[in-house]
Amino acid sequence: MRITRTLIILLLVTFSFGNARAQTLESLNISHWYDDTNEISFVLHPVVRGGTASVFYQITTNRKEYPSHAYSIDWESRSSFYDRAAQPLNPKDSLTYQSTISHSGILSMPAKTSSWYVLAKVTNLITQQAYYYFTLIDPQWPVNQFKLAGDYIDTRTYLPAGAEIKFTSNQKLFGFYYKSVFGAAQPPFVEAGSPSPFLITDSTFTFHGSLRPTSPGLYLVQEDSTKAQGVAFLVMDANYPKYTQVAQLAHPLVYITTDEEYQQLTDLKTDKPAFDKVILDITRDRERAKNLMRSYFQRIESANRYFTDYKEGWKTDRGMLYIIYGKPDEVSRTPSTETWYYQTRKTRFTFHKTGSVFNPENYKLQREEKYMVDWFSMVDLWRKSRF
Repeated sequence: MRITRTLIILLLVTFSFGNARAQTLESLNISHWYDDTNEISFVLHPVVRGGTASVFYQITTNRKEYPSHAYSIDWESRSSFYDRAAQPLNPKDSLTYQSTISHSGILSMPAKTSSWYVLAKVTNLITQQAYYYFTLIDPQWPVNQFKLAGDYIDTRTYLPAGAEIKFTSNQKLFGFYYKSVFGAAQPPFVEAGSPSPFLITDSTFTFHGSLRPTSPGLYLVQEDSTKAQGVAFLVMDANYPKYTQVAQLAHPLVYITTDEEYQQLTDLKTDKPAFDKVILDITRDRERAKNLMRSYFQRIESANRYFTDYKEGWKTDRGMLYIIYGKPDEVSRTPSTETWYYQTRKTRFTFHKTGSVFNPENYKLQREEKYMVDWFSMVDLWRKSRF
């Protein structure tokens, strides 16, 4: 009886994984990557150094009934988004941390001269629900070192001011600091100006091993400043990605306020009673005002966690649409695009990959005039607190 039950489980797992191998990466719906309610969070962070590709992974369970050891991970490689001939990976796996809530490790495998993908199939062994995550191993924009918070690998794109971070490189490192304040994304129907491919450095410095940045802004750390290899991150206040102070709340409301309202809010600074009055004038109801602020800034926090790169997540194109429309029902990728689809509104947005040394996974929205009516309809729902 025990043998039969084991065989059934093995057949189920093999059949499920075999179906995944028949799919291309392009056909996968990866909307769970941006879902706050998903039962797990999963991180894949590749580093290429010399002849070795190392991929840090971390699974965190968001459900008490499913501890981290209730999940299995199957690994495979794909040569492209359209490749159906997946190759199972059996990399060297060094477990770095394990608890009931999460576990993490580093996969090590030979590097390649061309781009390829590492795919993880994460399966809940109790329910057999599977989730797919993949990452590009890209020789064009390779990150060549890990950054550490304490003794643990840190994959965040933002750090609190004054926190010490370490780097795994043992060479002299070059630091570049940019204090530029970047603007919010334009609505999806407004043609956005092309940002300059170059940022003006406000200061440069060198260091070995560790760094404790105190000034808010954008930092880039490189071993060789002539190559497109580096680690970039924002330094923010300790509460980020949350906004809790009145002075921080005005600017993110730019997407749902008129020019006059926005100016009033930004002029108020820390005057909370006056700030609350402007929001109340928008919603015309105290409970709706509370609901608007609570829901809107929950979306702001999520956008900051998912999309922060060289600027705050809420200011990015994907962050803007995530705030106004919420999590997309379907998300798919190609080598150069990411597409979001909202089923109830029959609306599709396409983002084009515009990677740089600051963020190889930066995406810019393809703006079109046809989005104008639907955008203002969504803004009106927010203003009436009827989203």
